[in-house]
Amino acid sequence: MRYAAQNAKSPQKPKEYVGVKGEKITLPVTIVKTKTKANPHNPLGGTMQYIKMEDESGNIIVWFNAGRPVEATEGKKVVVSGTVSQHSIFAGSKVTHIKRAKIN
Repeated sequence: MRYAAQNAKSPQKPKEYVGVKGEKITLPVTIVKTKTKANPHNPLGGTMQYIKMEDESGNIIVWFNAGRPVEATEGKKVVVSGTVSQHSIFAGSKVTHIKRAKIN
């Protein structure tokens, strides 16, 4: 019951996909979560960086960076550019995945 009361207080807009597959997008986002770990797909080592972002409408954008790690501080507002690689649904939310991204 408590959960229903909390949701009634703060209705959220449904999340949507951003762009279409293969399209280059550039938009202002807020970095929500970052995680860096060893890259299991590279026999020479290296790291893999997971960066979860939200645009101004609350839509979720995710980038798996296997290249040189970028500075990504949670809560920081940045402009991200990248190519939409796929759309998926995770935990009931629509997620846009990007590749070959740059953060400014």
